[in-house]
Amino acid sequence: MKNPLAAVMAVTLTLGLSACIPGSNPELNGMTYAEAKQKIRNGMTKEQVREIMGNPLHSQTINGQTTWAYTGLGFRADILNPFTLRQGVSQTILTVVFNQSGRVTTVNLIENAG
Repeated sequence: MKNPLAAVMAVTLTLGLSACIPGSNPELNGMTYAEAKQKIRNGMTKEQVREIMGNPLHSQTINGQTTWAYTGLGFRADILNPFTLRQGVSQTILTVVFNQSGRVTTVNLIENAG
């Protein structure tokens, strides 16, 4: 795939809810995914991203581009179902795409993906 967005979507679909871990990534040291995304810049190396995010939950390489994915679950009171009295589940997915040289080219954050 030459389109980085297509690679991101492939990883996102691959993850699904089964790969989600309740709560936030413990390696983020109290940061939210949005705060972590702000720290990742184009041109960073994989090691620099790993220092910020920890190890990815999922990694996939297509046509030389590597995509790392991090994901977490949360509960949203604003989508409470009045019939079941259950809170809705929100999913956050952060993907980092690296070029063939191992440098960041794209960072995507999808919140409330569940």
